[in-house]
Amino acid sequence: MSACHAYIERCLQQFEKVGWRDDTQLKKIIAEARPIMDTSTCWDKKRFGSLIRYIKRLKRIAMLRRKHVGSDASSVVAFNLYTKGIGWMATFKKPVTSVACGCSHILLVSEGIPFSCGKNSWMQLGHDDFTTRDQFEMIASFSKNSLAVTGVVCGYSVSVIVTGKDAFACGCNANGRLGIGYDSSKPTKLTKIRYDALLTRIRCGSMHACALTDEGTIVSWGHHMYNGHGVPTYTPTVIDDLKDISMYNVSIDSSGYHTIATTVSGNIYTWGHNRVGQLGYRNIADSYIYPIPKRIDIGPDVAVVDACAGWGHSVLYTDTGGIYTCGRNEEGQLMLEKEKCPVNLRGHRYVDTFTKVFSDSSICRLATGNCFTGYINDNWQWVWWGNGNTLMKLENVTCVSIGTAIKCVGHTI
Repeated sequence: MSACHAYIERCLQQFEKVGWRDDTQLKKIIAEARPIMDTSTCWDKKRFGSLIRYIKRLKRIAMLRRKHVGSDASSVVAFNLYTKGIGWMATFKKPVTSVACGCSHILLVSEGIPFSCGKNSWMQLGHDDFTTRDQFEMIASFSKNSLAVTGVVCGYSVSVIVTGKDAFACGCNANGRLGIGYDSSKPTKLTKIRYDALLTRIRCGSMHACALTDEGTIVSWGHHMYNGHGVPTYTPTVIDDLKDISMYNVSIDSSGYHTIATTVSGNIYTWGHNRVGQLGYRNIADSYIYPIPKRIDIGPDVAVVDACAGWGHSVLYTDTGGIYTCGRNEEGQLMLEKEKCPVNLRGHRYVDTFTKVFSDSSICRLATGNCFTGYINDNWQWVWWGNGNTLMKLENVTCVSIGTAIKCVGHTI
């Protein structure tokens, strides 16, 4: 192996792990490689050109991600929030910085204080009781101390409240889905999730949860079939198959059983439930649950900016503006003709490979729900399809969060 070849391979390994950071990094690579290139073979020079193209791809992804802030509401300044579902409607007219929907409950943050409403049979609202609330109520344990809440996350019957450096979970802890160190089928009050590193981008599903650390490592906990480990874990634990890969984001539907992880370099890994092809590949024989992450190849030179997992389907947004979908298509949530999709043993229409459905370079945030898919664009329009509807639009939207039976739409004031 020539010196140039070895140097390029080291660079590729480095960028695959941590991604591109700034132009100084690129200039350093070129400056160090130039003296070697002068005496290198043609093959090495072609390889060097591939490296430069790869770095440019990472730069393009980074630029798009500065605009594409994911499905969180962290950029919202102020909006009116209307929620509707399961027989009740709640209105919240204060500045909101984070909002999340579970199966039948909602949490939000306003001025550093968390509020909740909905069903409370598992104490998922964060109050020390089992009372259902049809209007938003302040969570008293955080209003009485100096902990400023920065975000909230909901799973099926789980809630997580995030402060600057800590996370607190409550609700159903069956299979250890709260990440607090043990497995219990009893309702659980707010308890601190203990982990040595700062947890960011926490995502909760039906029976498991994932998070990124501040260094980009992915950790998970909960049911062994969905947590990426293949064995039960009751506290945040690094996923071995992904421990050397720097992650950008992770997505689980609040009632979901599958996970999509997006790397800094624009690749994706999926694992969990795959009965309707939501992992992006075909089942082997009669198997439909794959507990270990698998890298999914979308196509040559296709880089994923971000991904979003619905209840039984998945959606990707690429660096060229392409929208790709796969999974369940009973309600048209894939934007593919239902009648042309195959039918599984349960009679559900589905597609088991990521398929490009259209392009739109104006996308800022993705959002998926039980049976629909959508995004917010540069013009603050909420564009969505599914639930039996074709493409629809709603103006002046800053945030969308979806649960199984409820959805929140934030309108600008």
